[in-house]
Amino acid sequence: MVLEFILAATILVSLLAFLGVFLLKINPKHLAIVLPLIVSFAAGVILGDVFIHIAPESAVDLGPSVFFYLLFGVVAFLIIEKLLLWHHHKGAHDAAHHAKLTPAMVLIGDGAHNFFDGVIIAASFLNNFNLGVLSTFAIILHEIPQEIGDFGVLLSTGLKPKKVILYTFLAQLTAIAGGLITYFFLTNMTQFIELFLPIAGGGLLYVATSDIIPELNKEVKLKENLLQIIALILGIAVMYYLRLYSG
Repeated sequence: MVLEFILAATILVSLLAFLGVFLLKINPKHLAIVLPLIVSFAAGVILGDVFIHIAPESAVDLGPSVFFYLLFGVVAFLIIEKLLLWHHHKGAHDAAHHAKLTPAMVLIGDGAHNFFDGVIIAASFLNNFNLGVLSTFAIILHEIPQEIGDFGVLLSTGLKPKKVILYTFLAQLTAIAGGLITYFFLTNMTQFIELFLPIAGGGLLYVATSDIIPELNKEVKLKENLLQIIALILGIAVMYYLRLYSG
């Protein structure tokens, strides 16, 4: 059943590519108001997932060394990002930056990012079902603003909306590949499952601290900053509540 759960979760993540269909009907002014709050909430959910779910779950088997593997995951994802020239952005993008991007660059970066989303989902489900569901929830929330950002960037390169949706969907499918590869690797080498989960958690932590939170720091207005902080805390609170609910 674990394989079926991994497939279902990664397919669900892949379907987020079709957010572009709805974006075309949303007033840009409304999107500009809501998007930063979604990003803030996603940051809180990811941080909560790492420190309230993944780290305590891993500590049962690994003890204090879980923090070493979290750190290893952060550094590993940084190195991978550098090697793959992984460029994915959230929130607003200035016109000068748009001019430097090509559709291929955006899609390669998005595909690499989605692949590792699949890795994290598979590692979580292989540990236990509840953790897999919660990690999928965290990934979906941070994928929403990313897909919105990538959709806008690809439109700015001159691609037609239908092609943008098709290409982003193909890039999203790498999440399925990441999930399947991780599943078959770890099920054949079960001794790595307990180590792989905190490493994957370190990857989530890297995404939150290097990509999402810096976007939030671009806001300068007091009211918007307060709303973003509240949304972030709410995201953490939701994950804490789910920890209590899931036992």
